[in-house]
Amino acid sequence: MESFFKKALTIIGIIVSINVIFFFVMLSSSDKILMDEDDRSLTAVAVREKQQADYVADMRGRLQENIDGMRSTLPRMANADETIRLDNVVLGEGLTIRSSYTFLNQTSQDIQALGGREEVLENIISNQHTIKCNNPDIRQTLELGKLRYVDTYHSNDGSQIGEVVTAEQDCVDAGL
Repeated sequence: MESFFKKALTIIGIIVSINVIFFFVMLSSSDKILMDEDDRSLTAVAVREKQQADYVADMRGRLQENIDGMRSTLPRMANADETIRLDNVVLGEGLTIRSSYTFLNQTSQDIQALGGREEVLENIISNQHTIKCNNPDIRQTLELGKLRYVDTYHSNDGSQIGEVVTAEQDCVDAGL
């Protein structure tokens, strides 16, 4: 009988040892699985960031081509009644198109008489958002994301009136 118990204990010991080994193998495998999933997540993030960087680089190239073509026609009138002149357009940092305008018929003193820079700038902002957000071509570029327009306005004596920034969210906020 004693030999039966010894054999039984030996078999139980082997089974326990196998279970312990199996447990540790599974534990280390699950860490590997979790690590692989983390690695895949990090890889997916890296791929997404690379795609975004490629998109920005491609867009910058196309925007620069368009801006170069436009710059050859500057300065030019920006409105029908020829009171605002587009003086310059450059591609700024990221996907920012910077334009510089001059009010040909207004000095900085005229701007003050109209209620000051803030009052005039408020009207310009509203007008520019409406123009850009309602223009299908411009709106499409805004909806691509990351693109924004920064327009700087000056009086005819060179004094800066202010800047107007237009991005997709400005169109949404304005209900346009």
